[in-house]
This record gives sequence, C-alpha cells and structure tokens, in this order.
Amino acid sequence: MGTEEMGRVVDHGCELAELAAGLIRNAPEWELLSGPWLGIVNFRYRADGSLTEAELDETNQEISVEMTGSGFAQVFTTELTGKKVLRMCIVNPETTEEDVRRTIGKMMKAEAVLERDRARKKSRTA
Repeated sequence: MGTEEMGRVVDHGCELAELAAGLIRNAPEWELLSGPWLGIVNFRYRADGSLTEAELDETNQEISVEMTGSGFAQVFTTELTGKKVLRMCIVNPETTEEDVRRTIGKMMKAEAVLERDRARKKSRTA
C-alpha cells in the first residue's frame, strides 16, 4: 500500500469516527469520553444517572461481550479515568457509514441496555 493510499485509509477511518462520535453525542444516555482521533472513539452507556459506577462498568462490559460475541463488530473495552468504556477503532477501508450506524444502533439496543431500561421502568412503577 502506497503512502497516498494509506492516507486515504486513515482519512476514511477518521471520517467514520467523526460519524460515530456524532451519533453518540446525540444519544442522551450515552457519553463520549474521548475522540474521535485517528479513527478511534471512546464512549460509554451512562443510562439516566441512576446507576452506580460499578453498574455502569458492568453494563458497558456486557455490551462489549454481546457485540463481539455476535460477530457483528469488534467493540472492545478499555479504562479511561477509572471508567470502563467502549472503544471503536475504525481502520478497515471497507467499513461504510452504514456499518458504523448499524454498530452504534445495535449497541444502543444491546440486551444489557434493554435490561437496565426495563429495570428502571419497573422500579418507577413499583
């Protein structure tokens, strides 16, 4: 791969990371922690503020396990400022905007997220 082609690949990853960051910024129960930089974005599910840090860490780990285990996308965790966060690193030149939108959408509907939402709704009606 030549220098010019490599530059296009890096630019492509950066543009898609910008898209991912924008989608996360617009979701009230999600938090952008860093990025997008060089195709990398770090974020987490934060719910409505009712979960403890330990519960948030556990939920974000569960989201990662679900996404990675499904084979749909590799979304791993890392730790930033003492928080378990999700990390997308978009470097594949064949990744499309639709791929990024679908990945973010699947994370927002992950079983761990839905379970936390169900528990919150149940506690409000109890």
